[in-house]
Amino acid sequence: MIDDEPSVCDVLRAILEANGYRVLSAPDGPAGLALYHEHTGQISVVLTDMMMPAMQGAKVISALRKISPEVRILAVSGHAEPRKFGVTPEPGRLEFLAKPMKTTDLLQTLRRLLA
Repeated sequence: MIDDEPSVCDVLRAILEANGYRVLSAPDGPAGLALYHEHTGQISVVLTDMMMPAMQGAKVISALRKISPEVRILAVSGHAEPRKFGVTPEPGRLEFLAKPMKTTDLLQTLRRLLA
């Protein structure tokens, strides 16, 4: 999980861990990419915020795809339109959720990405 808002990370971590997921988190894009490099074989899905100060989500997604073209990504943002970021959802590969999101939507989207 890559998100620059600690409170968002805390809530998402609690939800995900309560539902059996193991979560690694980073506060920005560069730290998230370093974490992904370190744990590539152990990461099934990357959840990334789209609006962050150090590196925007679209650049994070592009960098992740260079490392691992088949990486599954869940992009989240307070803005409802993913195309605003130059991102086109790809079912099963790149999904988008608007913040705030329902827990059921988060979990269903993760299951879809992992299927």
